[in-house]
Amino acid sequence: MPDNFLPEKEKKQSDHTDELQAVATQRFTATASYYGPIPPASEMAKYEDIQPGMADRIMAMAEKQSEHRQNIEKIVITNDARKSLLGVVFAFIICMSCLIIAGLCFYWDKNGLGVFISSFGLTSVVGTFIYGTRSNRKEREQKTKMMLDHQKNEAP
Repeated sequence: MPDNFLPEKEKKQSDHTDELQAVATQRFTATASYYGPIPPASEMAKYEDIQPGMADRIMAMAEKQSEHRQNIEKIVITNDARKSLLGVVFAFIICMSCLIIAGLCFYWDKNGLGVFISSFGLTSVVGTFIYGTRSNRKEREQKTKMMLDHQKNEAP
């Protein structure tokens, strides 16, 4: 029913309802975020206001987490270096074994077998080296891309 046909009391209620609906539909959303284990100083002060000593506990937690992460990184680097060294040592042992066996095959006039063993030993080590080099390069490229993407997302 149009407003000009409503009694005065109903018009006031209708206007009041429209105003309430207009106010009720307005919303404001604010979000804040930070990166890292330690909140901004303003937030730390709020934590300290809520419970004295809370800021110290947050800092201790962040320091402990950082130390833990660094210890894990140290273990990973040490293990990677050990694996790399073992890989080189075993590759050397395989190559030398294949060459010695191939040399014995040539000495006993088993030339076909000697060629097969020497080529098998050398190609397996070279193939593994090439595959490992490519895998490492791809992994480094992926990490670089992830870091660049992360830096782009953080830029204002």
